[in-house]
Parts: sequence; C-alpha cells; structure tokens
Amino acid sequence: MRNALAALLRVRDAHKKVAERDFGAAERARIIQEEEVEGLHRAVISSHTGDELGYPGGDASWLAIEHSYRLRMQVRIRKEQQVLVQRAQDAAAQRERLIEADRERRVVEIALEQHDAEVALELRRADGRKLDALAGARWWRENAS
Repeated sequence: MRNALAALLRVRDAHKKVAERDFGAAERARIIQEEEVEGLHRAVISSHTGDELGYPGGDASWLAIEHSYRLRMQVRIRKEQQVLVQRAQDAAAQRERLIEADRERRVVEIALEQHDAEVALELRRADGRKLDALAGARWWRENAS
C-alpha cells in the first residue's frame, strides 16, 4: 500500500510542478500585457502635451492628426485591455488549477502519513504482544515450580 501511495504522491508532485509552471507563465503574460496597456495610456497622455507627435500643435491639420492618433490609440487600448482581461482570466484559472493540484497532493501526503502511522502503531502493538508473551512465559517458568 505504501508503494502505491508513494507512487501516487510522485505523480501528484509532478502535476503540481506543471501547474506551478503554467501559473507562472500565465502570470508573466498578464504582467507583460498590463505593462503594454499602461504604456499605451502613457502614450495617449503624453500626446496631449504634444510630445508624442513632435509638434506642439495649433492649426487644424495638426489637431486632426493628433485626434486621429489618439483615436487609433484608444482603439488599440481597448483591444489590448480585452487581451489583458483574457490573460487575467487565464492566470486565475491556472491559479485555481495550482490550488487544486496542491490540494490533491496534500490529500495523498496525508493518506501516506496516516498509513505510515498505522504501520508504526501495528509494529508497536506487535512488539507489545511479543513482550507480553515473553513476560508471560517467564512468569510461568518462575511460578511453575
């Protein structure tokens, strides 16, 4: 029984390591996407000061160009935010998968510990029975005469 539980524990450890790796990759992708969205927001904010386009603006053509640029950036921000939401959902799903893998591993670990405790208890009981038998045999030898 112990060998089967130990093998199952190794399998659960492997599943947990895969879940940890997948969660780490999903979380890194989420962080990168978050930084991308923040960078786009900073670019839109800096375009209001004229730094992004390189012209402080004023005439109608430059205002139209700035407006067009900001509009494109807003559309891009929305697309990137949708990607961010998806990556955040993926990271949350991977976190749940990791939690479940850890829980499954812990269940097997507890079962293995309980099995080992039962075996140790049975060994102690067997030793106690042996000592009782030896003590009983000695008592009979001493009191038989």
